Amino acid sequence: MTFDVDFDGTEARLPMVNGIYETKIEKIEDRNGPNGEYWNLSLVVASGTFVNRRIFTNVTFGEAASWKLKNLLISTGLVEAGKKGKASFDSLPQLKNTLSGRTSYVKVEMGTYNDQPRPEVTNFVVQGTVYTAPPATQKEATAPMAVNASAEVINVANAGRPQL
Repeated sequence: MTFDVDFDGTEARLPMVNGIYETKIEKIEDRNGPNGEYWNLSLVVASGTFVNRRIFTNVTFGEAASWKLKNLLISTGLVEAGKKGKASFDSLPQLKNTLSGRTSYVKVEMGTYNDQPRPEVTNFVVQGTVYTAPPATQKEATAPMAVNASAEVINVANAGRPQL
C-alpha cells in the first residue's frame, strides 16, 4: 500500500526577515492583562515572500502605550497623519469592527519567544514611508526599504475617519 503526501510549495517556513510588510487585520480579540484591557491582533501578510503568514501583536489602551494605537489608526487610514485633535469613535467594539479586514503596514523585527525565533511587530507604519535599514557593517550600507507604493491605496476620504 502506498502513502502519498502532496506538497504545494508553501510548506517551508522560512524565518521572516526584518522589514516592512503589508498586512490585513484578520482578527481582533479582546483580552485582559495585569495592566488592563488590550487587543490581540492577528495580522496576515498580504504580499511578497511571506504571503499568508500570520503575525500577532498586542495593542493596549493605556496612556503609556497610546503611540501604538495611534499609529494603528493612522496606518489603516482612519486618522490622517500629522493632524492635531481628538479622534472619537462610538465605542471600542465599533472601532474593532471598523479595523477588522483593513490593510495596515507593519514594521517587523525578529525576536524570540520560548527560545524560538518569532517575528515581532514593533510599529504600524504609513504606506509610502521610507525606512532606511542600519548598515550591516561599518563599510556596507543596505538599501532603503520602502513600503510597496503599488499596494492598495485606501480612500481615506470615505474610510469612516472621524473629523479632527
